[in-house]
Amino acid sequence: VEQAPSTERLAAWEAELRDTMLEAEVRFDAALALAEDEDGAVRLLDLASRGVLADWDEGDLDELGEALGRHPDHAVRALATEHFPRAGREGDLPPVSELLALEGDPVRGRDVFLDPATQCVTCHAMTRAGVRRGGDVGPELTAIRTKYGDAELLDAILNPNAGIAFGYDSYTWRLASGEVFTGFPLADDGVRLVLKDTRGQRHVLPSEEVVERRKSTVSTMPEGLAAGLDAQDLADLVAFLQEDPLEPLERGEPVELFDGRDLLGWTYHLDDPNALPAEVWTVERGVLRCEGVPTGYLRTTNAYTNFELTLKWRFDPERGAGNSGVLLRVVGEDRVWPRSIEAQLHGGNAGDIWNIGAFGMIPEAARTDGRRTTRAQPSSERPLGEWNEYRIVMDRGRLTLEVNGVLQNAAAWCDEVPGFIALQSEGAYIEFKDIVLTPLTRP
Repeated sequence: VEQAPSTERLAAWEAELRDTMLEAEVRFDAALALAEDEDGAVRLLDLASRGVLADWDEGDLDELGEALGRHPDHAVRALATEHFPRAGREGDLPPVSELLALEGDPVRGRDVFLDPATQCVTCHAMTRAGVRRGGDVGPELTAIRTKYGDAELLDAILNPNAGIAFGYDSYTWRLASGEVFTGFPLADDGVRLVLKDTRGQRHVLPSEEVVERRKSTVSTMPEGLAAGLDAQDLADLVAFLQEDPLEPLERGEPVELFDGRDLLGWTYHLDDPNALPAEVWTVERGVLRCEGVPTGYLRTTNAYTNFELTLKWRFDPERGAGNSGVLLRVVGEDRVWPRSIEAQLHGGNAGDIWNIGAFGMIPEAARTDGRRTTRAQPSSERPLGEWNEYRIVMDRGRLTLEVNGVLQNAAAWCDEVPGFIALQSEGAYIEFKDIVLTPLTRP
């Protein structure tokens, strides 16, 4: 069977590395080429585990360890610590007692978990608001808080080799062709070997082609420092993993964002720099009226993160239904339109979600087309001219939209950031009133 070009390249480097008749510099260059190759690194680890590098110079091993520490696969970086000097950034963490004394922020901890640099989410999955996110290389972490306290969880992160979870022992397989695979066995009936590699990819190999099978003594999960985590990162990550997403947030005192008298606490942005806000928004008899032109929005001057927002809106029967929306967690510069989540108010489509500016969130996939996620139920809007009520809840990463008491939409894993609330001027006359926000805070 003709080897693929990439396999031929790896085989050539391995042959040079093994050839003791070659100069040491040539052999080292071949080893370094393997270490810096995404697939070759696994082969180099296999060679090291079989003692091929046992008599190599310590300085050369240090340099190879540094190269392996830059590998994009966190599992390769972790497995490299078994045979090479610690691959990762230098530095010491404070004692565990001091780490446990740090106050962790679950919001920042979520960012640590999702950060591609740490690759936690690459291997481990978490479920929030019914939506699972992450890989299945390592154990599911949704309920990890029910198994470990802070100290045990911190130890599992810092010392993953102390207790490898059952079913997550990694193995290395070497084929007769010279190819090397590292990962987890799924099935082997003597005819076919089915394995999942450390990137989560599934492979089916002929069992007869396997010439060597070896169990690793280290976890594929990198230690805290090797993953690039500092003390505060670790405290935040533990706080995130220990937070119960079903624990209700505390409700604060309701705040009237619009008191029916003036626009104190609001500012505006219009795409026509010469337009005056009074040409667009006016207050009369407790009602906020928006002419709809020019395009732009009225937004709060204060930012809010977690809250319940209720408001009423209606279109004028004589002018007809049109378009508008409520923008949530507005961040970044004022523009049409700013990065945010839009709770749609377009006539007949109230309850739709629009993602503006690639805001981080996971809506219902079956109802999502591009940036729009359509409502789940038939329209629950009242006849044109009657007041409708929105109930919008932003609870950590979960968003729910209710229109006149009907749950129309939800999304999970929304970026939990403080942002403004805005009412759109989008081409149609619309009226608002009774805009009330109830803050939600962690206990």
